[in-house]
Amino acid sequence: MVALLFLLTGLDAGHPLSPLYTWVFAAIGLSLSANFIGFANGAVELAPPGQRGMYIGLFSTLSGLAVIPPLLGGWLLALTSYSTLLALTASLALLGHVLSWRMGVIGGQTSPPVRPGPTAPL
Repeated sequence: MVALLFLLTGLDAGHPLSPLYTWVFAAIGLSLSANFIGFANGAVELAPPGQRGMYIGLFSTLSGLAVIPPLLGGWLLALTSYSTLLALTASLALLGHVLSWRMGVIGGQTSPPVRPGPTAPL
């Protein structure tokens, strides 16, 4: 959203608000790192007990592929403009949204219910 704001308002690197761009990307990086912990725990919770190691390894491997889209975005930006990059990103997000309509409902119980009781000491 900050990139779109910069594009629409014509702000450039010499503008007093340009450091905001760096702070926003730092905040995005922190939030993605925090989300990784939750998603990794979710993968462990969904995995059958005998296959948790395989699920963690697969999750970590596939998560490493997440570095490719930003690299492609930077390459595309170097060749074109922010307008092109933002239009492509919006188009791909819309396509993903439309394709998600075909997904079935994911239901069922992922883990046995937790029964309240005494907790073990740490």
